[in-house]
Amino acid sequence: MRLSGRHFLSGSAAVVLAASFSVGLASEASAALNWKVGTPVSHDHVWSNVDSDYMECVGPEIDIPDAVMCYRADRNATYVKSMKASGYFKLGQHALSGNIWRCQNNYRNSSGNGTWVECKWNTKPARGTCPPIRVGHGLNDWYVMSNASLRICFTD
Repeated sequence: MRLSGRHFLSGSAAVVLAASFSVGLASEASAALNWKVGTPVSHDHVWSNVDSDYMECVGPEIDIPDAVMCYRADRNATYVKSMKASGYFKLGQHALSGNIWRCQNNYRNSSGNGTWVECKWNTKPARGTCPPIRVGHGLNDWYVMSNASLRICFTD
């Protein structure tokens, strides 16, 4: 069936459209932002006994050149590295089912170059899901996340 600008939705189609819109709003309203300031860890800790099937990293990105984040599924942990002293805190993020998990590295100045922090999470993405991961940075009252993201898929 071809629709033009003069056609209108039937009554039942309008009800289905309205119902799906309200379900979408309900799921957005129930979304949670989980934000932690990470605890310092060493490079060796981040990479010890890593299996490439359990760890994915993203960054630095063109729009966020000062941060790297890795998500390690076997530990259910996000790691955020400060790549350079830009004056910004660094962020790592993964999202799933409308929920967002964000880890913050507060090392902003030269003493933070190369520092890693770890955020551990209580919930783990379900098998077969592919959440996007991103990096970001910010100051006290603002932050931005990268435009680019990488999807990681969990099979175990």
